[in-house]
Amino acid sequence: DLHEAIQRQRETGPLSVLEYVTKAYIPRLILRHEPSGLEVDVIANRSDSDVLQRDAITKVLLDYDPRARELALLIGDFVRSHSKDMPPAVGFPNLYTFRITGFHFLMKRRPPLLPPLATEGAVLEPLANSEEAVAITASELFREWLKCLATADVRPLHCDLRRPWDTEGKLTGALPVTWCVMDPLADRSLVRFRGQQASTIAHIARETLLQG
Repeated sequence: DLHEAIQRQRETGPLSVLEYVTKAYIPRLILRHEPSGLEVDVIANRSDSDVLQRDAITKVLLDYDPRARELALLIGDFVRSHSKDMPPAVGFPNLYTFRITGFHFLMKRRPPLLPPLATEGAVLEPLANSEEAVAITASELFREWLKCLATADVRPLHCDLRRPWDTEGKLTGALPVTWCVMDPLADRSLVRFRGQQASTIAHIARETLLQG
């Protein structure tokens, strides 16, 4: 199977298995290419008919600004380091969904670092760069993103990479506090909280910020 194939690859190639997600709707492997440090999300191609489109969308976002790629890596480290406290099997967002919130954050911050996706496909709308935007580092952006998560227990989060501003406030006042992270290929949310997930995420984000 997929896991066995990757295990064989580890014996002859530069890949390491970071996570084997067996209980997700679409089982997957999270790998790291050791020479470059890049992470790879691997699924069987028959499991998700949209996998090539999702890869194209992710690539165009990562390629737009080096800090988008660096932030995605930092988010990956954060999610894995707290995987025992935030397991997707009980309703927490998976790594892909957390990274969408990161891309959305880069679109909505002032000044923005990522433009929105066009209404269809893996195409970005134009975005003018600014002097302030050039100065900030990926580590600083990661802390800004954590500050957004730190309010996840009191402020609903709505992320739409195709309409990052138009969806502002649609979940204001929602009880219990929830998230809506839109699938960039479908009109549905990737998040299905089933308890106190928002409070747990906010607590972990606050603790991470305190640790520096």
